[in-house]
Amino acid sequence: MNESTDLRRQTLDHLRARRLVHQGQLVVAAVSAGRDSCVMLHLLHSLSTELRFTLAVAHFDHQLRPESAVEQQFVLELAAGYELPFYGGHADVRTLARGKNLEDTARRARYAFLRDTARKIGAAKIATAHHAQDQAETVLLHLLRGSGLEGLAAMAPQESDIIRPLLTALPEQIEEYRSAYNLSFCQDESNDDIRYLRNHIRLKLLPQLLALNPRLLQSLGAVADICREDNTLLAAWTKVVMDELWRKDEGAITAGLFSLPPALQRRIVRLAFTQVCGEELSFAQTEAARSLKEEQSLSCPGGWLIYRRGALFIGREQRALPEYRDIIPLEADGVWHTLADWGWMYLAVPEIHGASAASEDEDHIALPAEMAKRLCFRTRRAGDAVPSAGRMGRRKVKDVFIEAKIPPYQRAGWPLLIAGTEVIWLPELYKRAYAPQESKLIIIAKRIIAEETL
Repeated sequence: MNESTDLRRQTLDHLRARRLVHQGQLVVAAVSAGRDSCVMLHLLHSLSTELRFTLAVAHFDHQLRPESAVEQQFVLELAAGYELPFYGGHADVRTLARGKNLEDTARRARYAFLRDTARKIGAAKIATAHHAQDQAETVLLHLLRGSGLEGLAAMAPQESDIIRPLLTALPEQIEEYRSAYNLSFCQDESNDDIRYLRNHIRLKLLPQLLALNPRLLQSLGAVADICREDNTLLAAWTKVVMDELWRKDEGAITAGLFSLPPALQRRIVRLAFTQVCGEELSFAQTEAARSLKEEQSLSCPGGWLIYRRGALFIGREQRALPEYRDIIPLEADGVWHTLADWGWMYLAVPEIHGASAASEDEDHIALPAEMAKRLCFRTRRAGDAVPSAGRMGRRKVKDVFIEAKIPPYQRAGWPLLIAGTEVIWLPELYKRAYAPQESKLIIIAKRIIAEETL
């Protein structure tokens, strides 16, 4: 079996094993006029009858080189030789890319044209000519940029409507096939410009690495496959956890995020940001978001903001902390009462010679029963203080919160029990001691909203 028939069989097996094309489908072959895409077109045309799919040819002129118009004409005539429909597009990519990355702009414009063409003609798939060396270059490119699993997964045989029939093919197999069928193609001299990082990797770095490991392309292809499978598993896990933590109406990830392993935290933060903003976070931005302290914020692409207030919020601006001005008289009726929308509730029970209404694990205060009518709840105010054994004899409520490490968003709704003008109880934090009474009032307070949802 010669190289040409070997590559045909390999491509056929790849298409079948990955189910990249199906009977009756129309496939758009993206042909640049270069060697690889010309070989791909010849292979797909050869296999189309056997696999029962139809072909169309598309070419996008980026208008970056003087010879680009000639290349489009070459592809048009190539399609005519195969008796296949041809669809051409063009754009002044250099103008589109002002202030942006030229390569990324060209790629976006090209794929936008290919997808628009596929939609208009009813094509199910778009075939590109990426091969094993392209895969290896992509892995190395992402590795040099400090990528994680998602980057090292590189290119999949199929991503949405994009298929890559030659992804397992080596460059020497492609060249042998081209030579065997004497296929013409156009040489893009920009591929020799090592100012582009990918070209530098291909022309300078890869030859050195191949000298160390002649099977480097296969090895890096295996790395991509392993990382892709691991990444798929982690992505599925992320989706499950995200569904539990994400509060879409508020644009917030609950505080449960911070108890997860870092790998999941990163993925959830990135996924949430993309869902809200349609933008992507870099690794550095993701780490900065994970490291935010209470009430800290992070400016992000597109004018968006991430800030931490118990949960991790994503929005256009950081909302002001709530202010609660209610004064709520105590009701000693043995019924649980909600304290406005502070996230707390209380129960006040008069007792005479009885067992305590409060269990050991419930925070409560026992007061003389006659105090009931002059008690009320309110939230903190400037100047609030409690007695202290220190030199000043008073300790600010603000300092009580700080020492107990109560975050600002929780302090805003924390109830203070007031007798006249005196703070006599901060549930869980401070309470004034009273002498035992025969007739007493037991007051219990507890939170009704979990910390991560405040």
